[in-house]
Amino acid sequence: MEKRVKMIIYEIFKDLNIDIKQIEVIPYKRTARCAKKFCCRDAHRKFLLVIAESKIQQFYLRRNIEKQFLFANEWDIEFSFILPLSYGMKDGFYYAVYPFFEADEVDKDRCVDALKVIYSKYSKKTRVTQEVINKIEEDLLSAFPERFHESIKELELYKMYFQYLIKENELFICRVHGDYAINNILQNGQNLFLLDFEFSTDYQVAEYDMYYFNHLKGRSVNQLMLNKIHDIKHQLQDAINELID
Repeated sequence: MEKRVKMIIYEIFKDLNIDIKQIEVIPYKRTARCAKKFCCRDAHRKFLLVIAESKIQQFYLRRNIEKQFLFANEWDIEFSFILPLSYGMKDGFYYAVYPFFEADEVDKDRCVDALKVIYSKYSKKTRVTQEVINKIEEDLLSAFPERFHESIKELELYKMYFQYLIKENELFICRVHGDYAINNILQNGQNLFLLDFEFSTDYQVAEYDMYYFNHLKGRSVNQLMLNKIHDIKHQLQDAINELID
């Protein structure tokens, strides 16, 4: 661990009147997007500290926090949320401190059932117009740093995605987590805690999270009405991440 980073960690917790005794580096993906993570302990408690250094990392950490609060105000009918204890800038780094959470094994069927409740309550049938398509596009692009937007628009999968959307007469629209995977869900008793909102959006085609969760678990997704559209979006997401990383 770099000496400067270690000093910043102690300063962050000193500001919170927390006397840290131990710091452990948590393994993370070595990509442009992923910030450094640490498990920090005082005499009795554990904390998760996320530190973003680059502009891209700071973009995603800020976005994660912003969307986390938005989703917590709406999706709390089925999910719980681990909100940050503190966040902000410290010596050029952007950081967030969370309580460290111990979890049980996740009930996959419970994850699916929770999404069904969300869709039934919040998804809205919407007639497809160019205005609606523009709103979906603007919302989708907001999940990525602005300097990549023009390159993203040139991707064939991006063009294909919107060509398919405009053919629909109606779409169900709602918030989308964007990375609804088993490693982004914790369970404690019957409570599901939803994590990592970096790719979350506010105005997208419903059921993408259901598609993504089932696709990653090797489950059938044929029952979803817009399976082809969701499949293209999944491929597009991978292509954009490769572009950024």
